[in-house]
Amino acid sequence: MSSAQYRVIPAKNPGVVKRTLGGDVTLVYGTAYDIPFEHARTVPPGTLVVCGLSGPTSGRPANARCGEHYTDTTLSKVIFADGAGLWYDPISGGTV
Repeated sequence: MSSAQYRVIPAKNPGVVKRTLGGDVTLVYGTAYDIPFEHARTVPPGTLVVCGLSGPTSGRPANARCGEHYTDTTLSKVIFADGAGLWYDPISGGTV
C-alpha cells in the first residue's frame, strides 16, 4: 500500500457529493481533500476530480519530470517541476 497522498475534489453531481472512503473520511462538495490513492480508487468514476500528488514541502517528489505538478500544502500552492530539481510557482514565475 502506497503512502502517497492525492489532492481530490468531489465532483458536483447530486447523489454522489458525499462518499465515505475506507471509513476514514466523508467527502463533501466544495471542499478539497488529501487522501491515500488506494481510497480514491474505491470511489465510483465521476465522483472525484483527482488533482495529483499533494503534501508538505518536504514530501515533494525527488525526481519529478518537467511539468509535473504538486499541491504543496505547506505553501498552499500548486507548483510545477522543471525536471532539474527546481519547483516553480506558475503565478509569480519564481522558484519555491
